Amino acid sequence: MNADLSTQKIINIIAIAKKNRLFYEFLYELYREKVLLGAIELIDSDINIFFKNKQDQDEDISKWTDGTLKRLGSTYMNFLTDAGLLTVIEKQRRITPPIIDISLENYLKDNGENHILKAIRGID
Repeated sequence: MNADLSTQKIINIIAIAKKNRLFYEFLYELYREKVLLGAIELIDSDINIFFKNKQDQDEDISKWTDGTLKRLGSTYMNFLTDAGLLTVIEKQRRITPPIIDISLENYLKDNGENHILKAIRGID
C-alpha cells in the first residue's frame, strides 16, 4: 500500500508471473538469460525462439496459431515495458533490470520466492 509506483509495477509483474506459468517461464528463461548474457535488447527472434521451444515441449501450445503467439508475445513485451523491465528507444526494446525495493526483496526471500527475484533482476 505504501510502495512507490515503480515497486507497485514490479509487484504487478510478480502477480502475473505467479498466476501464469508461461509468463513466468518467459521471464525466467528468456528475460533472465538475456540479462545474464549481457544482452542489451530483446528482439522478435528471441521471442519467436522462446515460443517455438514451448511448442516443442507442450502439445497444447503447439496447437496455437502464429497470430496467437504474436499477440501473446506483444502482450508480454507490453507487461515488461509497463513494469520498466524494458525501455523502448527508437523501436528497440532495451533491457533495463530494475532496482528492487529492499522491503519487497526481503519479502520475496522470506516467503521462498527467490526464483521470482532472480527472474526479474536477471541474476543467477
